[in-house]
Amino acid sequence: DGVILFNKKTLCAFSLGRNLISENGVLIIEHELKKRYGFGFFIVSSGYATGIDAHQVRETWLVISGQGRLSRGGDEYDVLPGSIFAFSPFQKHQLFASKSQAITVFNIWWHDD
Repeated sequence: DGVILFNKKTLCAFSLGRNLISENGVLIIEHELKKRYGFGFFIVSSGYATGIDAHQVRETWLVISGQGRLSRGGDEYDVLPGSIFAFSPFQKHQLFASKSQAITVFNIWWHDD
């Protein structure tokens, strides 16, 4: 499937059929199935945050490791390993990693129609 290698200066991904995005302290690796479903994982580096996100799909996150805070629909939540979060279509959300730990999240998304 895929192999991800990290070091201080290089990020290499060998991955067939996956999208890789890395910018502003956030690494996203995702795979879309038939334009209707998708899954992947993302890593938010310690001290960084995702951009404010809102999209037409439903999404569920499982936090694999790390700590931080989630802003979702105007509410704030602690983020710890094992936390699960669900997002409705167009619900605004943003993830903030703590200054001492990166956060790794497995996510799935799907269209309702």
